[in-house]
Amino acid sequence: MAVTNLTLLITTAVRGNQALKQLTSGVGGLGISMTTVAVAAAAVTAAVSVMITKTAIQKSMELSDTLQALKAATEATSEEFGKMRDLAFELGESMGAFTTPQAAEAMRILAFAGFQTNEILTATPQILKLASAGMIEVADAADFVASAIRSFNFDATETTRVVDVLVK
Repeated sequence: MAVTNLTLLITTAVRGNQALKQLTSGVGGLGISMTTVAVAAAAVTAAVSVMITKTAIQKSMELSDTLQALKAATEATSEEFGKMRDLAFELGESMGAFTTPQAAEAMRILAFAGFQTNEILTATPQILKLASAGMIEVADAADFVASAIRSFNFDATETTRVVDVLVK
């Protein structure tokens, strides 16, 4: 979603720049000074920059809050937490459809369901695959998998099997 918003902002800025170029090519006949056009262009650029920065800060804060909740729920050591954080970033970068905050949120849901750190590390990639294959939200996929594994007293190593059954 953040990528879509960023793409929309960039597309809007590019189109605005193109319109501005067209406007400046006919400025002489309109009696508008180049200074006025330059000030307007600077204002548009500044507004777009502020919106992009605001979105990035909000996403960063969202990720930070989710990671802190994950750390608190798991009572993970610094080393264990580092592994979970690294996996969240890795999954966010490698599974194009999902973001790092979404991967961290799946981990947080598993932690609240009583999963231990090693179980979270095992289950999270499969949860993202379920979300992708089932075209459902990552949080819902995490809930489904956590419920199924705990209900049937499966080990987290059975996550792939659970996901395969849910996908079919």
